[in-house]
Amino acid sequence: MKTRVLRESPVLILITLACLAAGVWAYPRLPDRLPTHWNIRGEVDGYSSKAFAVFFFPFMALGMYVLFNVLPSLDPHAARYRQFAGSYSLLRSLIVLFLDGLYLVTIGYGLGFRLDIGLVVRLAISLLIVALGDQMGRVKQNWFVGFKTPWTLSSEENWRRTHRFGAKTMVVGGLLSLLMVPFKPPAFAVASFLAIIAGSLAPVFYSYVLFRRGV
Repeated sequence: MKTRVLRESPVLILITLACLAAGVWAYPRLPDRLPTHWNIRGEVDGYSSKAFAVFFFPFMALGMYVLFNVLPSLDPHAARYRQFAGSYSLLRSLIVLFLDGLYLVTIGYGLGFRLDIGLVVRLAISLLIVALGDQMGRVKQNWFVGFKTPWTLSSEENWRRTHRFGAKTMVVGGLLSLLMVPFKPPAFAVASFLAIIAGSLAPVFYSYVLFRRGV
């Protein structure tokens, strides 16, 4: 069986390379140290060298792209990726574009565009969780993507029910987080964190409940 089970997405590579090109163009205009981390209040609390900030993050995005293309060929259930190829490609795209977006925001901040980084990140993370959750119900049993517990991996029915349930809890958690965006930190950070964690962990407990029920 061929190891390549998904179509390539050259558009993602081109977008990431365009982001890198923007970073290279901005390089001489950037300060020697760039803010690369913000606390829950939206205040800068971490810096990186200009070279690290400009070059590391685009290559990390490209690395994620490559990783997503390699993982199916390493999975004993490789053939199943064809059954949710569209969702898998979308998940890959969302994560790579999320990283690209954060990179551009960081470069823009370094150029002097005083964006509300906290607001941007809150929106981005909340929307990402909603989008990822929307696809979870379509993910078939595999070793790398989804809610991988001993019970979902040992039972296809457990996997199916858990991921349908998890799709709902992730979307709800992401929407609740989105509703908290207008609130200022740290209230948002706490509520958002709890909503996202609850939405992501609930399926783990649900898979165990199904296991106890013989599913």
